[in-house]
Amino acid sequence: MSLPLIAAVFAIPGIIEGLGESRFGILSIAWIVVGYFSIFDLGLGRALTVAVSDKLGAQKQTEVPSVIVTALSLITAVGLLGGVLLYFGTDGLVNRWLNIPPDLIGEALASFSLLAFAVPVVVLSTGLRGVLEAFQDFKLITLIRAPLGAATFLGPALTTPFTPSLTAAVATLVIARVLGFLVYAWFVTMRVRLIRYAHVSLDSSLAVPLLKFGGWMTVSNLVGPAILYADRVIIGGFMTMAAVSYYATPFEIVTKLWFVPAGIVSVFLPAFAFSRSREPERMVSMFSSATRYIFALMMIALLFICAGSYELLRVWLDADFARESGLVLQIMTVGVFINSVAQVPSALLQSVDRPDIKAKIHLAEVVVFVPIVWFAVSRFGVIGAAASFSLRIVFDTIAFFWFTARVVESVQSHVAKTAIDLCTAVFFFCLTLWLTHIEVSSMYVVTIGLLLSLPFCWLRVFSDTERAQVLLHLRRGWRWSK
Repeated sequence: MSLPLIAAVFAIPGIIEGLGESRFGILSIAWIVVGYFSIFDLGLGRALTVAVSDKLGAQKQTEVPSVIVTALSLITAVGLLGGVLLYFGTDGLVNRWLNIPPDLIGEALASFSLLAFAVPVVVLSTGLRGVLEAFQDFKLITLIRAPLGAATFLGPALTTPFTPSLTAAVATLVIARVLGFLVYAWFVTMRVRLIRYAHVSLDSSLAVPLLKFGGWMTVSNLVGPAILYADRVIIGGFMTMAAVSYYATPFEIVTKLWFVPAGIVSVFLPAFAFSRSREPERMVSMFSSATRYIFALMMIALLFICAGSYELLRVWLDADFARESGLVLQIMTVGVFINSVAQVPSALLQSVDRPDIKAKIHLAEVVVFVPIVWFAVSRFGVIGAAASFSLRIVFDTIAFFWFTARVVESVQSHVAKTAIDLCTAVFFFCLTLWLTHIEVSSMYVVTIGLLLSLPFCWLRVFSDTERAQVLLHLRRGWRWSK
């Protein structure tokens, strides 16, 4: 799943040069639309994963096909509704809300209308992926998602040498999603054929629990991304499409690292659901392991990016872009790191049938943080948007861990330890950010960041057993190299 990140690094400079900053700003909004509607499934994709995992854990495989057919039928209806809403809402989005240059309005209207036809396919693909996750076909999912994510950037990059048309760039997104849907559908069909079952039919009795679980997930899926992307849309309303580019570019790069926690959590979610009643001690152990692995991997990677943000942007794009987006990237690294760790308690709550908690947290954030983003952007521009993004993530994480400790009391000791570790890590990020702004060499700052993060993760995050395993693998590697 590092493929989309690599594709973004190499493709975005060429896309900006080929489309121009204003068209690229609109394209970044199109990416939001694709990402947003990929979870516009009434939470049924995640409900499907949990339901199928429960059936498999209870040795009721013959009931699995009916669960899949019922859920996918509901998801299809939702996807069609989403497509209709986007199609008829395009005019308001382009002409009333976004500050799009007059000469680009026609292209923007055509592009968003084209995306509307892809919405049902995007939504249904989410449900199909949920089936594969329940069967724990994670390698297969990665082999599909990685090129699909890379196509988000490589598709537009392939069109810009021939035409600066925004519509052509967006068309590549649609084509990639249709191909991804066909691949998902093929493998789900092959997987279900391996199950011996008498018949498959729509089961209305299954629809109610699926919709009940998915109802709260729907609130999260609609409200969560809306909050996540509200800053970009507000920037487009208050400022210019060029300003959106200065914000969206570091956002697209640093948030692509979420593939690490997302991949780990997608493995642990069905495992949580499978073991919650049969092996609760194993569930607690898995919660601890997932939290620690994500913490260590993301802290080291994001401290490096935070320390070298200006230099990375200068080499990757140019000095002007680095000047406008360097601090934005640094502030975002803090939020992305904290959110990465928060994905574990979020998954655990879903696995114990408490998706309502995530939804309620996001509803509270709408009331509190959308006005904050509005104020921050109006007063401080893209820097204010980045700061409000990370502030919201801090609130989000505190809430998730607090509720997890109350609902699953057996993980309280792990939650307390993680809270201390997160506070220490945030201090390291703040120290790194301060050093870069008193004109300390980027190389020195990167070195200091690594000297802080590596020993901390080794001594504090990893257990004695894990340290022994790492040393064993290093010794084997050393002997093999000889």
